[in-house]
Amino acid sequence: MRRLGLTLLLGLVTGCSTTYPIQAGDLDGGTHPASSKLVSQEFPNPSEAEKDQLVVVAAHGYTATTFELQPAAIYLRSQGMRVSEVLLGAHGTSVQDFEKSTWKTWQAPIVDEYHALQSKGYRNIALLGTSTGCTLILEALSSGKISPAPKRVALVAPLIEIKNKMAGYAGLLDWFGMKYLDTNPKGDSVGNWYRFRPASTITSLVDLTEVMKARLRTGITLDGTKTLVVQSDQDPTVDPVSAELLKQGLKS
Repeated sequence: MRRLGLTLLLGLVTGCSTTYPIQAGDLDGGTHPASSKLVSQEFPNPSEAEKDQLVVVAAHGYTATTFELQPAAIYLRSQGMRVSEVLLGAHGTSVQDFEKSTWKTWQAPIVDEYHALQSKGYRNIALLGTSTGCTLILEALSSGKISPAPKRVALVAPLIEIKNKMAGYAGLLDWFGMKYLDTNPKGDSVGNWYRFRPASTITSLVDLTEVMKARLRTGITLDGTKTLVVQSDQDPTVDPVSAELLKQGLKS
């Protein structure tokens, strides 16, 4: 996101190819697909005792995969919990699939897994999100897609306000033929995050944050829900004001 302003400027001057120059090991090419690991599928017939066991539905961020929350999932399982590692919709395959998606596509697997757990009798479900995963969870809670609200929600770096304000110009970038941002991933990021961020998906991400800011201004009430918000003031993507907006607008 921090490079989006420079990318926009270059795009206005030079334009850009509309093809994706996939590199070896990239997630974007669809040759290294990621997948969800879901409690509803792994343990579809829980006993009465297991129905009361805490199940955590974990949702990663924009352009990432379940790899992002694996350390948390490993720790939670070591504490006796079950964890559904949800792969967001249109993530983990090809960047061409991702380009066609919107935030509603990304959100659907979170809602589906929550409902699947409910239908199998699980009574103690918690939600854990990071970055855009948090925003998708909050939208689902505030719109009633996830109901009743769980007793516990943990939000790590919840994306309500994007730090780089140039993200709002992604639609203009797209109009001028600059179709994507190359994030140049390194280390563990290669193969676990998309290299390319299509301009259309950045626009959808901004739309999602605007929806949530409007709802927080009105106020979101989650009766009986304990909410933990963790936010670094040095986050390169999420403006720390996001936590303050949640503090003011989220009643739980």
